[in-house]
Amino acid sequence: MSEKNGTETLVRSDQKQEAEAVAKVLMNLSEKKRVDLESFLKAVDFLEQRNSKTA
Repeated sequence: MSEKNGTETLVRSDQKQEAEAVAKVLMNLSEKKRVDLESFLKAVDFLEQRNSKTA
């Protein structure tokens, strides 16, 4: 069984609907898709950090 991690994030009131929609999609992702998304986001973060060091 997968373990759920809770995270709170502050959003502006005009972005509340979009944030809730994104949260709903993320909560309904399968375990594999969550792992794939996390790996992708880590790769993007790595590239952004690397590019910011060379800029």
